[in-house]
Amino acid sequence: MPLPGSDSAGPSEALRQAIEKTFEATVDSAVGTRERAGALLDQVVRRGRGEARRLERELGSINERLEKLESTIRREVQKRKG
Repeated sequence: MPLPGSDSAGPSEALRQAIEKTFEATVDSAVGTRERAGALLDQVVRRGRGEARRLERELGSINERLEKLESTIRREVQKRKG
């Protein structure tokens, strides 16, 4: 017995048509979702790059301070030896 709304081809044709209608109904939202996901990914990448630059500057500053401390320690050690 054919399903309501199906043609004489039977249940498999009705199922195929239902699947096609579902795909057609969701294609636009899938494209929009992909575009939004791409935009979000771009934003994450920009923020990540900005944070990497900030951390690089901070690391440079820490390195400079460490070099100064090491130099001070070396001078103090030399004073105590000599």
